[in-house]
Amino acid sequence: MKRLVTSTALVGTSSLVGVVVAVLRNKLLAVFVGAAGVGLLAQVGNLVNILSSLASLGVGVGVAKYAAEFSSRQDRDALARLKTSGLVPTYAASAVALVAALVLRKQLAVLIFGSDELSWAVALAALAVPLLVQFSFHLAAIQGLKSMRRYALANAGAAAAGLIMLVPLVYFLRWKGAVIHIVAAAALGYLVIRLVSRSLYARAGFYGSAGVDRSLVRELLAYGVGSLAVGALYWVNLLAVRSIIVRTLGPDANGIYQVALGISFQYLMLILNSVSAYAFPRLSELRERDSIVNEMRSAIRLSVLLVTACASVMLVARHWLVPLLFSSEFVQGERLLPAQFVADFLRAVAWMLGIWMLPQGRLRTWVGLDVVMNASLMAVFLALLSGARGFANPATLLLAGPIAHCVAYLIHCVLNYGYARRTIGFSFGGPLRRLLATSFGLVCVCGLIPADRLEFLLPGLVLMGLWARFSVSREEARAALSVAGEKLALLKRFREAE
Repeated sequence: MKRLVTSTALVGTSSLVGVVVAVLRNKLLAVFVGAAGVGLLAQVGNLVNILSSLASLGVGVGVAKYAAEFSSRQDRDALARLKTSGLVPTYAASAVALVAALVLRKQLAVLIFGSDELSWAVALAALAVPLLVQFSFHLAAIQGLKSMRRYALANAGAAAAGLIMLVPLVYFLRWKGAVIHIVAAAALGYLVIRLVSRSLYARAGFYGSAGVDRSLVRELLAYGVGSLAVGALYWVNLLAVRSIIVRTLGPDANGIYQVALGISFQYLMLILNSVSAYAFPRLSELRERDSIVNEMRSAIRLSVLLVTACASVMLVARHWLVPLLFSSEFVQGERLLPAQFVADFLRAVAWMLGIWMLPQGRLRTWVGLDVVMNASLMAVFLALLSGARGFANPATLLLAGPIAHCVAYLIHCVLNYGYARRTIGFSFGGPLRRLLATSFGLVCVCGLIPADRLEFLLPGLVLMGLWARFSVSREEARAALSVAGEKLALLKRFREAE
């Protein structure tokens, strides 16, 4: 558990810089261009994510898996073949994605914005795709080589480099500056990760010269197809939901919806990616069922503790949080957060229940269950939106999104748990089951507390304190304190050096 906590703290701390950049960008846009501008930028970001997912061919999952396996047996030749066999296909796919986006920029603009007036934004943002694909490839390689410090440094360095340009671009150029920032940040991120990975690659043999291994390419693409289907399907679903909101409720409503999605995505992916950065390569090495189950339980427990703590604090403070992170124009988005944070809790559990499948070669099942989840999300969203058309308040109509996420992730939890129980004999066990029940209850109760009443703030904080007292074990507390002590000691040495 201490290794998992240490790795999560290290990666999470570095990824926090990226969250700060995203929060600042949203805040600046909220102030200077309003809800419509925030919603439009989210649309551009979704499109870039879709194109990047497609151009990556999903090979990052296979790269992380095989890098972990080859490095554990110190097979330098295999690592060199892995690098070439992964990079060459992504170079070609990135070129195709970029050309397609440039040629079809007007059609894509009409699809996501409802007009071709912003086709320039599509063309400009598409320039970031090849850079983001290469960044994700090298990040997966670093993860597979289990160098968590370099993984953290690459994330933090890329985000910090982007932060330097963020304020002047958005301040002087407003919405256009935010689109330019997507490309500039991607370019700086690529430079940072190449610098960070250089010594690691040289030591591990990842810099060796080798030709393309066709059999290895096929294996990478086998994993890639599944990862690609899951990643692209999620972003396509999200883009479709946003496009429906823009067409039915207008661009301002899409900006308000970004309150729920923006806050949710930043903190939740920070936690899940931080935990997964250690758990995924670790699960790739394990072969015994009991070891896999124990690793899953540790990952689920840590994820639930972190998600519950973050979600509860933000729910209690949501009345002040939304204007702080966005502006007073976005206060209607406060109503979306209780349902969205319940969905976040369910998503975290579903994610960790399925995290073992790819490292253990259960690709088809992993893809199939995720397709069911995404199909459920869209079906429930359309049904709820259609049934709520009689409500005049856009915030009420927008609740269809978070509620649809709740239903879809609940289905995903049930399916992932059932498959893990039947296949590897997984069960939550008494302590983990109690943690799930109390944590879910706390998130629901905090969502019901009136956020605009100061007298309810203290009871909410007391409930969170009681939950922490009886949920966090002594081992976890000692591990967290040990990690915090190491960080403080490192900071002290830096200050003394100065």
